[in-house]
Amino acid sequence: MTIDMDRLRQLFLEEAYEHAGALEAGVLALEADLSNATLLDDVFRAAHSLKGAAGSIGLVALTSLTHSLETLLDSWRSGELNPGREHVTALLHSCDGIRLLLSTTLHPAHNGELPESLRELRDELDRLALAQPHAQPVASSNDSVPARVYHIEFAPKVEALQFGGDPLLVLRELRGHCERFAVLADTSRLPTLAELNPESSYLSWSLDVKLLPDAERGAIDEAFSFAEACSDIQIDAMDVRAETPAAEQLARTVERAEVPAIQARDGSTLRVATEKVDKLVDLVGELVIAHSAVKELSREPTPERLARLQEAVAETERHLRELQERVMSIRMVPVATILSRLPRLVREVSASLDKEVSLLLEGGETELDKGLAERLGDPLLHLVRNALDHGIETSAERQRTGKSPVGRLQISARPMGGSVVIEVRDDGRGLDREKIVRKAREKGLLTEHETCSDEQAFNLITQPGFSTAEAVTNLSGRGVGLDVVRKNIEELGGELAIRSEPGKGACFTLRLPLTLTIMDGLLLRAGSTVCVVPLVDVAFSVRLRPNQQRPLADVGTVIDLPGESLSLLELTQILGQNSDNAGSELAVVLQTGAHRFAIRVDALLGQSQVVVKSLETHFRRVPGILGATILGDGQVALILDAAGLAQSFGLERADNSGRARARMETTNKWN
Repeated sequence: MTIDMDRLRQLFLEEAYEHAGALEAGVLALEADLSNATLLDDVFRAAHSLKGAAGSIGLVALTSLTHSLETLLDSWRSGELNPGREHVTALLHSCDGIRLLLSTTLHPAHNGELPESLRELRDELDRLALAQPHAQPVASSNDSVPARVYHIEFAPKVEALQFGGDPLLVLRELRGHCERFAVLADTSRLPTLAELNPESSYLSWSLDVKLLPDAERGAIDEAFSFAEACSDIQIDAMDVRAETPAAEQLARTVERAEVPAIQARDGSTLRVATEKVDKLVDLVGELVIAHSAVKELSREPTPERLARLQEAVAETERHLRELQERVMSIRMVPVATILSRLPRLVREVSASLDKEVSLLLEGGETELDKGLAERLGDPLLHLVRNALDHGIETSAERQRTGKSPVGRLQISARPMGGSVVIEVRDDGRGLDREKIVRKAREKGLLTEHETCSDEQAFNLITQPGFSTAEAVTNLSGRGVGLDVVRKNIEELGGELAIRSEPGKGACFTLRLPLTLTIMDGLLLRAGSTVCVVPLVDVAFSVRLRPNQQRPLADVGTVIDLPGESLSLLELTQILGQNSDNAGSELAVVLQTGAHRFAIRVDALLGQSQVVVKSLETHFRRVPGILGATILGDGQVALILDAAGLAQSFGLERADNSGRARARMETTNKWN
């Protein structure tokens, strides 16, 4: 039987990433309660499972790193350590190292030794496992403190066994003199079974040992005395009181990690509950029965059979609708899969900014489509970093204003109708409206005498290149970030809303559809072409009168409605149709974020649920087009993207530059 190792490694990856995520989440939870035995056991089990799985398929480098990680955790569990922040930081950097190695698991070089920089990470873990974190200051050069911790490289030569040397006897002898004994075998020289010579030695060992209180350095030399002639042996004393803090050492180690180029996984996978699969199987059985009834009754259609045929068709339709809902539920994943990445980010960024921040996550059980969840990660990271850098003050600033020295960042998710709402809320300084408006005027986004509401002012910070930061930092100040957030959210068919109160904080609200695979849409006809607009983008439709349409400089054609003037786009021109529907009286008003505009159409064909098909798979991305669908009559219809249309036709800029004039003229007209 031939074992497909590539498939085996792929299956390993699916579980390994879960173990790595559980490991990091457990470590972050453990930091708040270092003596929590239950959490510590969970973290140890995750590391142990990862090590065992890596070893089972011969991943030497990953096995080596997780072995040292497991040793540190075992020392913690046994009470030999007085754990502190340096241990937590070491564990978190180990998670980074594990992910680096997992990203190269399918690379042909993955079976080799750890890269040099990750060997430093492994060695640091071993030192922490053997040393107390709160040791006395480093002894001066005149102090004679005998070393008790050593790192040993023991590599018997190939012919060692032929000279009567037994490496295992050496290791057993050494073990009797040690208080701590960590050993890892290197099997990289081991040949295939057909090439193996039982009289040859192929293994070597790396050891980290701590001598018993009554043992001396000579005990090590004595243990290796019979192996010196036929082995390469290197013994190095380890200074467990090193001046370099473990956190700084590990940070540098991970930063300069020399790992082969990342090779992406072949495809993402979903884990589905057996109960859901069973229900699908049952439903398919019901559908087959209903289809058989329709097929039988349609063979000889008679008036008597017509009523039964209609019932069978209706039953088939019900089953199809239920099948659709159940299949969609399989693609749904909890928001917790995204939120789980944030505690580590908050910990690292707040520490780099010298701020104290508590993170509260709510609604992790809320579900949304897996494709949406994967694309939501980056916008959320931007918003969290923005809140930590711009929003939440330092402890000293907060105390001066009577606040708690610890800032609060709350991220919550909840379902709302056919959407999911995610809020990122902080209790920081809030947005400075006057500063935003002043900066907008400097950039020409607002005229000197133009006014705007709070909502409009806050939305200005999502304009490309807009930043109120006084200086560029590693986190912000370059005018990128929030414009990317808004663009990504709108590409997902969602909306971004911003609220803020001076001195009390800001709230960024994301509203997203549950799925992009199937959506409710409004069918339109422009010329001979039928299009679909997602129903969530439709504000209302209107029948225009001639006196409601007029040209406006820098804006184009606008229509005057009670209280507002909107840009009007000709849908036939957008679609490249030869027919001209300029005489049509029908217009549909679309809304994307804070922007509204209208498109002229020839006819409204009704509402329908459509299946979204991507154009990018076989063609390319088209601005203003979300995708395509196939209608009931077999006709292909394009699905319009309101956010893309607004961006493609410069309606956002037109909205900024012409808002005041249009509003003034409209107000006069309707008053």
